[in-house]
Amino acid sequence: MQRRDAMRGLLRVAVLLAGLLLISSCSLGARLAYNNLDWLVQRQLDDYVSLDPAQEQRFEADFARWWQWHRSTQLPAYANALRDWAAQSEDGIQRHEIDAALTQFEAFYLAAMEQGYADFAALLASADDRQVKELRKALGRDLEDYREDRVELDEQKRQKQRIKRVRRMLESRFGRLQDDQKQRIAQWAAQHEDLSEQWYASRQAWLERFSELLASRQEPDLAQRLRPLIFDPASYWEPGHGDAVVRNQLRQLDMLSEIAALATPRQLLHLRAGLLKLAGLCDGLAGTSG
Repeated sequence: MQRRDAMRGLLRVAVLLAGLLLISSCSLGARLAYNNLDWLVQRQLDDYVSLDPAQEQRFEADFARWWQWHRSTQLPAYANALRDWAAQSEDGIQRHEIDAALTQFEAFYLAAMEQGYADFAALLASADDRQVKELRKALGRDLEDYREDRVELDEQKRQKQRIKRVRRMLESRFGRLQDDQKQRIAQWAAQHEDLSEQWYASRQAWLERFSELLASRQEPDLAQRLRPLIFDPASYWEPGHGDAVVRNQLRQLDMLSEIAALATPRQLLHLRAGLLKLAGLCDGLAGTSG
């Protein structure tokens, strides 16, 4: 579940790219991506801000340190978690097991954020006025893209998008879905509270506060002042938004547990095989020198 969907920042680029190991079904593609993660992250970073030579050198050193930490500590943890999830699925999947897996995935995500946070804050503190302007413009562009892609769509189109995203995700894990599973997804999509406008407003508030911090980036303790913005974006949500997010999360958890309960033995076998394949991939990458 997208419990921290409002979280924004350049550091997320690295974390999300690393997270492909938990969702990719293409071993070769994931292996190539991870072993070229420094290049991929640098390309993504260039979409937001152009670093000067000194910043590039510092970024490369910082990222290499983060990458080594991730390879040596996180990939083995991913592999163990994936094997645990595979074992749990042998007798079917319970609602509390899905909830625990989602919580564990979020913990992995936050650990990766935490590990790189100090370097991220230091990089921001070194930005000059031109870079700040460039970064704010890029983040503003992202915000407007979200408005065009989500807020301006009518509810029927948003609902179709939700169904398409979830079906694609579940089919990658279970294989071909049955009609009753497809119907349950459609039911969930119809019950989902659309929060596109609220997300847009919260992201606007987030960007305003982020811009304020960038303006005072050379003052002491930027990392401490920036921390709530990165790790507690819910503080920028409008009143009632948090309650609606929780309701949506619970509906999604209900839907996922019912899809799992409807799973056939063949689908569960497909799920276990995919999880074990990813676990093996993580093991292999953890043992690769890069």
